[in-house]
Amino acid sequence: MGIEEKLPSGVLLTTVEGVAGYFRKASFWPATFGLACCAIEMMTTGGPKYDLARFGMEVFRASPRQADLMIVAGRVSQKMAPVLRQIYDQMADPKWVLAMGVCASSGGMFNNYAIVQGVDHVVPVDMYLPGCPPRPEMLIDAAAMSDQTPDKPVSPGSPDSTDKMPENVPAPTGEVGQVGVRQGMFGVSGTGDTSGYGGLVSAVTFPAPAQRPFGGWFDEVADALETATRAAGLEHALGDVVIHRGEITFHVRREDIGAVARVLRDDPALRFEFCSSVSGVHYPDDTGRELHVVYHLGSMTWNRRIRVEVTAPDSDPHVPTVSDTYPAADWHERETWDMFGIVFDGHPALTRILMPDDWPGHPQR
Repeated sequence: MGIEEKLPSGVLLTTVEGVAGYFRKASFWPATFGLACCAIEMMTTGGPKYDLARFGMEVFRASPRQADLMIVAGRVSQKMAPVLRQIYDQMADPKWVLAMGVCASSGGMFNNYAIVQGVDHVVPVDMYLPGCPPRPEMLIDAAAMSDQTPDKPVSPGSPDSTDKMPENVPAPTGEVGQVGVRQGMFGVSGTGDTSGYGGLVSAVTFPAPAQRPFGGWFDEVADALETATRAAGLEHALGDVVIHRGEITFHVRREDIGAVARVLRDDPALRFEFCSSVSGVHYPDDTGRELHVVYHLGSMTWNRRIRVEVTAPDSDPHVPTVSDTYPAADWHERETWDMFGIVFDGHPALTRILMPDDWPGHPQR
């Protein structure tokens, strides 16, 4: 309506809901609640090296009535599940749940009757954080920084340092494709499933590719990536673009992932300098591309976050390493090989990192 032009400098317009959401995001009070080894990483975030207090989240509360964020840090046993649910019910609204690590998200390597195969069977989950365990900066990124998306790099104290939020409306993605059905909690039949979830039937689905325009800075990143890959001689490297739950994923041909990673890091219009996670997923019914590798990348220059995904068949589980571009991916790739059997060609030391050296197979495959 033009009222913004008549306001003095330094005055911003927003909604009450927007202000309340901003303060909630910047002042989470997590519950003091840890279940297994992920809890060590969660506690580390409050130490002097990572300093979660920078984001107003240092107040871990011992009472659920004073907490609004439940970080499920570790595996959830069948005996612990009702206790976890009781703590969640005692938390005041509004409240959120973050499933930290693969065990809380899906049961992880503990594919047995004693462990709940995903805490979303017990409480509603707002954020799934991959890793075994996730690094402390990944937890901070997931909890405190997931929706900070200014449109251009700014310097603290500059006139543009008010974190301008571009309108970023996800593009329509069409129908969700189904690639399989999961029956029971552990994939067994007959009398082997003693969990009580024997009748569970859930569809395994993929969101369909998005169509242009993607909206907001999504189009800027997509255009810059297409231009940069063509200039690097990678005309056929990029595949589908998926937008799901407000996040963008670029599918890349697996033999080109190393070169595309360098483009994403070095191109001035992209500058994705930070790889926070490399994780695997196994979809047995996704014929010819059963193994998926997902890369979570962040741009500290532009304050943006994207995902990159590649696939490989069970019969040829090879993907080029990105550890020469992102050194922090070294142990992430070792973990993904250990859990899923995905071989990262060119990795300097692809050895067991979690399981014993004589462990047969790969427990999350």
